[in-house]
Amino acid sequence: MAIFPKKYNATWDSVQEKINDLIKKVFALCIHESPDLKDTNARAMYGVDIILDTDLKPKLMEVTFSPSFAMISQQNKKFVDDITRCLFFGEENNLTRII
Repeated sequence: MAIFPKKYNATWDSVQEKINDLIKKVFALCIHESPDLKDTNARAMYGVDIILDTDLKPKLMEVTFSPSFAMISQQNKKFVDDITRCLFFGEENNLTRII
């Protein structure tokens, strides 16, 4: 990400913050529309596809309830283990909680 600030005159952290805010708003709206979705005993994982426009503003493309781990698990062999530990044991190693 070292080249990112030079090329776009912005930091990746500022873009990531906008992405995280967008995701928070999407799930807050879902909970507002269907309050029964907020169950502290339930566990779920969603795939969120986002693109950035020319001003680096994130745009939501889709949210899926059955994300594929094919590409990420090839790049990060511990990804599925990290996700399982997060969902069932509350560990957040190598992950970023946004909600």
